[in-house]
Amino acid sequence: MSSTLVIRADSDVRIGTGHVMRCMALAQAWQDAGGRVLHVGRIAAPSLADRLARERIESTAIESESGSGADAAFTAAFARGCEAEWIVADGYQFRRDYQRALADGCARVLVVDDFAHASEYVADVVLDQNLGASESIYAQRSATTRLLLGPQFSLLRREFARWRDWRRMIAPVGFRVLVTLGGSDPDNQTFKVIEALKRVKTKGLEAVIVAGGGNPHREQLASAVKEAGANFRLIVDATDLDAHMAWADLAVAASGSTSWERALLGLPSLVVVLAENQKRIAAALDETECAINLGCAHELGVHVLAEQIESLLGNRNRRTRLAECSRRLVDGRGAERVVEALIQLKTQPHAHYLFRE
Repeated sequence: MSSTLVIRADSDVRIGTGHVMRCMALAQAWQDAGGRVLHVGRIAAPSLADRLARERIESTAIESESGSGADAAFTAAFARGCEAEWIVADGYQFRRDYQRALADGCARVLVVDDFAHASEYVADVVLDQNLGASESIYAQRSATTRLLLGPQFSLLRREFARWRDWRRMIAPVGFRVLVTLGGSDPDNQTFKVIEALKRVKTKGLEAVIVAGGGNPHREQLASAVKEAGANFRLIVDATDLDAHMAWADLAVAASGSTSWERALLGLPSLVVVLAENQKRIAAALDETECAINLGCAHELGVHVLAEQIESLLGNRNRRTRLAECSRRLVDGRGAERVVEALIQLKTQPHAHYLFRE
């Protein structure tokens, strides 16, 4: 395959890095199949721009208001200019009219979505990798729009492939905690978690706190980690998050797209909600015993969080159950399945189902 795929996704302090990072996983799978990938959008953090460059994904900035008609026209023209076969749009601003404008161009359109945020869909394919994604919530779609639904299509980057057959050993008492609250964390909930960890009485407690390059509170976090002692480490822009997930006994994490990365590694997690779009994911993870939902991070007290961390570290049976249930969700081959489906649509344009187990 020598086709070109164009990614349309943005990243800034408020949006975070999730849209771009999960598209990066799809880009890697497209490259592995022999294709070329280009990116169009806004990238605020230089470290994320550097990561795209390292992945051989050329990025072009867009000046128009995100999701506007001018944005759609620019993206469609860009795709035509590079003879792209697919445009991947990942962002809640890319609604029906935007999709239609892209669809009027020469490329097919894939929309990466979370729980039917647009009122109507006219894209060729809608991908929703979340638990609870079903055909019924996408009832308002074109007759030709195909659906890829559920964690079997979770977009995990190439570095997670080596963990597909790995199995976690559950310690009688856990003592290693990973904290990862997204690529930006504008409201600095990470600081609250550090304060909670300082109150945890588990013997030998160690903590790795991961902050994205777009996190505006890095200096404050560095001071808090230094004050907490030698067993606490701050890592900015981790390029080996998978290894830290394997190292940890427990994660305190946002209920965003990293949920599927943690699931692959069977990492027991306490999840918090940082944005409206994470509420359903957190609830679904809790209902299926794949994580423990602590609710809205803004409403969570330091002492309650400390108690939850200490309790789960000491409960081997609960951690085992969380690890087993989450591991059954994801096998690490979701991005490959999506690419397979897109290629299939080219050869079988009228297929109703793009992929079956």
